[in-house]
Parts: sequence; C-alpha cells; structure tokens
Amino acid sequence: MQQTLPKIRYTLTQPDLVHRRFGTSIPLSGAPQYNLHPGMYTPILLWHEGRAALTQGVFGFVPPWDTNMEVNSLLIARSETVLEKGTFRDAFANTRCLVVADGFYLWDGKQPYYVRLKSRQLFGIAGIFAVNYHHRSPLVSFALLTAEANPATWHIHRRTCVIIEPEDEAAYLNPESPLEDIILMLEAYPEDRMEVIKVSPRLTRATNNSPSFVQHYEGDAEEPNNDIQHITGQRSLFE
Repeated sequence: MQQTLPKIRYTLTQPDLVHRRFGTSIPLSGAPQYNLHPGMYTPILLWHEGRAALTQGVFGFVPPWDTNMEVNSLLIARSETVLEKGTFRDAFANTRCLVVADGFYLWDGKQPYYVRLKSRQLFGIAGIFAVNYHHRSPLVSFALLTAEANPATWHIHRRTCVIIEPEDEAAYLNPESPLEDIILMLEAYPEDRMEVIKVSPRLTRATNNSPSFVQHYEGDAEEPNNDIQHITGQRSLFE
C-alpha cells in the first residue's frame, strides 16, 4: 500500500455514450481510450450558461498566472486542503469541472489496479480547471481531486479519486453553489458499488492503449499484441 500522492490514470472507453449520460448538446466521438495520462487533452464538463457543457482540457493544472506552462506538475489536489492551497483555492471556488471517465488506475508499487463502477457506467471525477492565456491560444487545464480511500482500494493506496454522484453533478459544477455543500460531496465513492481488478503493468508505458488493460491480469501469461498507439501530434483524441 502506498502513502504518497497516488499515480492516477483513467479510461474513457465509451465516448459515444457521453452525450446521453451527461446530457450535453454536442455528441462526442473518438476511439476508446484505455490509458489517459498527464499531458493529454480529454473531455471535461464545466458550467456554461446555466448548464453542464463539454469541452477539452489537458490533464495537468496550469494556474492562470503561470508563464512556464508545465502541464505535468500539478495533477492532483487533496480535497481536505484544496481551499488552503493558493494554487488551487480560486479554481475550487469558481472553476470546478468533472472529468469524464469510466474507470481509473491506481498503483501499488509497480502493480496497477483498475477501479470502475459495478454498473460499468460513465461517471464524473471531481476536478478543478483553469484557463491560462500565456500561450499562443488559451490553455484549458485541470487537476483531479482525491479523498481518503474506501476499503475497496485502501490496500492499494490511501488516496483515491472523488466520484461525484449524478444527482450532485450540476451543483458541483455551478460556481454559485455554497462551498460548504461542495465540501460534503468530496468523499470516496461507496465501496459496494465499485469493483477493483489487477491489471497489466504494461499500461505504465504511456503510449500503450489496449483493451487488455481493463481485463484481469494473472501475471503469468503473455498478453495479445493488440496495443493501439496514441496518436501523436494531435491536440485531442476526441472530437
């Protein structure tokens, strides 16, 4: 079990269902992604004109005042202290987002585990975003919020992603929601609605993207060579 900040990656294997699940006005298309990692542009939901709207953000929070544009350094914010950290305070108060996913990975040492809902449904991971204008075009970036793990993942890592309940999603995104109400949402998801499986260490290589990464891995058999390489040089893997 790890006690440091967790290494987190996540999946979006059902991009065609995002429109229906979250009620967004623009359908999402693109290939299933089994290894979304820092530095990638992926779908997020934010509050726009009184409703949830879908856009693209890069995984790795870049504060609005930052001119260095290091997108891989601020990936995670602890929910218990997010209002105490100057880097994250304004974003948590005013620019919250939901990161669209259907599972995420946690590591115990070199061994990854995949965490998803038993229902296999899409969900929104609590996040914060910023828009940075010190760039050739405005950069939208985000970080994930974590909370103390529930018993389902405690043996892997003491921290886990915060999944927002569907009935709370609009309130979480709305910047006018009282912060005391938002704080109450930032807990680990109920363990009886989650499942955790041991998966292949091959997903540690960021360029690998394979359906086998969300299948149980025994560690004593060679996996099929069906990796889908991420497209390089492309702003987003989703349209």
